[in-house]
Amino acid sequence: MSRAKELPSDVYVGAAVFVFAAVVFVASLQIREVSANVELIGPKVVPVALSVVIAAGAVALLVNGLRTAVLRARQPATEPAAGHDPDEEDEDAALPGLGRRFLVLAAMLLGYILIFIPVGYLIATFGFLLAVSTYIERRKWIRNAIFAAVFAGVVYVAFTYGLQVELPPGPIGLLA
Repeated sequence: MSRAKELPSDVYVGAAVFVFAAVVFVASLQIREVSANVELIGPKVVPVALSVVIAAGAVALLVNGLRTAVLRARQPATEPAAGHDPDEEDEDAALPGLGRRFLVLAAMLLGYILIFIPVGYLIATFGFLLAVSTYIERRKWIRNAIFAAVFAGVVYVAFTYGLQVELPPGPIGLLA
């Protein structure tokens, strides 16, 4: 396949993330309301809003990738520019590495979703954030652990006490 007809990795990643956002959106609509009172902010608001924001970002990434493909197709085939090493990796040559990273991060997210209710918000979120941030930047695990603990704690306090939204307690809730 010629270079002009190849699609940039943004198209594949954007499409995959959009499908993920659509699944999260549909699943979010299935969340039961906690009480009979109709409140402005319920348990559905954050997941629905996040899925819409993620879908918008995915569409932007997809459109950018398609735009790049169209621009590439319009360019005439030329010799490599002076000083350009044709063997040097370009953006699309990194797709196998990007695809591997995407799959690992998607597997971590799936694991987080599966353990969220049984393990509880605090433990699941701390573990997920620690795993993802350490996977991305392996050498800074102490900073990653502090970030994961602080983020999970602040969000828990904000939702539980500020917004009065009950998050899954898990085993920690049994101790209280």
